[in-house]
Amino acid sequence: MQNKTPQRDPLPENFDSLEEFWAFWDTHSTADYEDLMEDEIFLVNKGGVLVIQSRAVGDIENAVRLERDRRISELVQRGRM
Repeated sequence: MQNKTPQRDPLPENFDSLEEFWAFWDTHSTADYEDLMEDEIFLVNKGGVLVIQSRAVGDIENAVRLERDRRISELVQRGRM
């Protein structure tokens, strides 16, 4: 019996640039990586009404955060020179 699980590229641990991040996600679907995501629930104030929202978080969000932090660090380093 053949395994019918679709093959997917491994999710990179880190991206070297935002361009590399977007190049990956332009050619891949987050639906293929849902098993690596977790739900996050939070309250949002919408004009005085608290609304419960949920979003997927996980390696994708971490990759964006790491890339942002890396770029901020580079800007800080440049400012010290």
